[in-house]
Amino acid sequence: MIDFCFTLRTTNDVNISNRERAEMANNAGAGAFIRLHCDGIGNSGVTGASVQEPANGNPYMSAGNVSASQSLGRTVLNHYCSTTGIRNRGMARRNDLSGINWCKTPVCLLEMGFISNGDEDRKLNNSDFQQKIAEGIANGIDAYFGR
Repeated sequence: MIDFCFTLRTTNDVNISNRERAEMANNAGAGAFIRLHCDGIGNSGVTGASVQEPANGNPYMSAGNVSASQSLGRTVLNHYCSTTGIRNRGMARRNDLSGINWCKTPVCLLEMGFISNGDEDRKLNNSDFQQKIAEGIANGIDAYFGR
């Protein structure tokens, strides 16, 4: 089994659904699937990182996978925020995200910060800060797998 599944898109013109992304992780036999996003909102003063993860009672996932996904999300978010210094906005538990609901492996969606906030947008686009982002996520993955 591989520890995690990594896919990268380099353009907005991508013809793959969130369900297909989840199925890629399932088919890869990944131990975890972490979706990386940046938030945006009409208020440029909003900052911080958060995780979206399945809620208890998710009708599309086993209870064990929901619990594992919540642990993954919490662990990755905490390490990400402690490494980058980005404010921790906590976890949002939802059952309406197809990229999560189709997963048979632990999954979370990390919102790394707000591109609608000038300061966070600059950080997220800075190569030195991107190294911190990678370290924080990697540390979270290691902690999740008990390394």
